[in-house]
Amino acid sequence: MPKDRKQYLIELDGTLYSHSGSRLQLLADTKKRAGDKWCITDMQESVSMTMTVETEPRYAELMVARKLRESGEFDEPVSIITFWKKKHGKNIVDIFFSAVPTRIFTQYMDRLKANDDHALFFPIYSVIFHNIKRINPKEPVAMVFRHSRFADLVIGTKNRVYYANRCVAFDTSREQTDFLWNTVINDITAVEGDYRIKVEKVYLHNWIDACDPNEVPKEVGKKIYPLSMEKIKFSENLYEISFLKAIRAESGFYAITPFVEKTFYYAKKSLPYLNTIFFLASILFVAVYFWCTHMADLKEKEYHKIKKESAEINRKISSLIPAAEYQETILFLKKLSLCKDRPSYKSIINDMSGAISPQMNVQVFKIDYGKDKIKIELFGKIETPFNRASNEYKFFLKALQKKGYSILENRFNTKIKTSDFLVKIQYKDVAF
Repeated sequence: MPKDRKQYLIELDGTLYSHSGSRLQLLADTKKRAGDKWCITDMQESVSMTMTVETEPRYAELMVARKLRESGEFDEPVSIITFWKKKHGKNIVDIFFSAVPTRIFTQYMDRLKANDDHALFFPIYSVIFHNIKRINPKEPVAMVFRHSRFADLVIGTKNRVYYANRCVAFDTSREQTDFLWNTVINDITAVEGDYRIKVEKVYLHNWIDACDPNEVPKEVGKKIYPLSMEKIKFSENLYEISFLKAIRAESGFYAITPFVEKTFYYAKKSLPYLNTIFFLASILFVAVYFWCTHMADLKEKEYHKIKKESAEINRKISSLIPAAEYQETILFLKKLSLCKDRPSYKSIINDMSGAISPQMNVQVFKIDYGKDKIKIELFGKIETPFNRASNEYKFFLKALQKKGYSILENRFNTKIKTSDFLVKIQYKDVAF
């Protein structure tokens, strides 16, 4: 019995089926089945095929829609659902698609929005093509899906699609079934000639209305490989079919559902797991918090213990080793350093001499070496007219400041031909 418990709605040949577990049921309307679901549809009035167009890959769908309208395939706006496309050459694109009238495509999307539950939509040809990709053949193969009076055919490999078509018979009689299979084989033979390839294997999917294992004519000339089947109960009868396995193997990534709706679907599906993860994460966080708190308390106690032991050791050491008296030694060293850094008398006299002009007559010159400062006082006259005396006096002050002396006080009294000056200066502080 299948383990997948998703709900599947399958729209095929105008009939709507519901599949869950190992049962298949007829359904009148999608609203009759509540809950999130996967919808697989053959999209009524759609056409699926391959085409080569001359354009850039991003415009391939527009070019396909234009060609379909011009060829008369559609006489109304059409929406293109792309399953595969590949560029070769400068602007040549091969594309595999389903084309569906826009009004029908819109109806599918509106039905999706109107439903309170979330759904993922998959075209039939998407399921067929991705089944080929899962088989991953090295050489081209044909995949046939038989249902009612139709045979959906895709020829290709994992990385390329050569051909796609829906072959149709008038009814499900034996004669028409043989005609249908001959059409399939003729299409395969034509593709082999067009692309110079050899299709050695024809894989077969079937449905409940086309599950006769003996329906394939013996003279078809190709080896048919029926895919793995399962027993499904439908209308109280058992059928062996294979297509449901292909549906369940499909990935939600390939759904044509809009991105937002697809996100809501998986978010809702993941909610129980996320709740479990958050719950376990919360428990883990609380456990880590209490563990860290406990470890912090232990470390704090250990710290205080070590601190106390260190203080006790320091106390014992200080009581055993007498404290050395370094104050006098340090004071002596300070004095030595101070004397070393102080300028000598000669140096100060040289500084003063270099700044005093010949017209300046110094009458009093005092130097006071204090504890940490040197104070100097000069008194004298300048025997020259006022303008020149003033300039020489200013030059004298600036020269002293440049050499590191600070002007504490200065007086300049002038007469007509002579001027008196008094300057008190201090050498820079050299104390520690």
